[in-house]
Amino acid sequence: MGATLASSEGTAYGLVNAVTEFIDHQRRAKTVDHRLDSAWFGTGAAIKNRALEQAMSLVA
Repeated sequence: MGATLASSEGTAYGLVNAVTEFIDHQRRAKTVDHRLDSAWFGTGAAIKNRALEQAMSLVA
């Protein structure tokens, strides 16, 4: 959702927003608790961290 805002569309920030939206709200999981655990500590957190690192490498 945040990737299509006028202030972030086509930016590295929009990319990070899109990944975060997917991991935190759209990604399938067995339960909400599993999705939250993954988003904060597991695979989802690693994916979001990598997205941020990639975005930072684009602007650095």
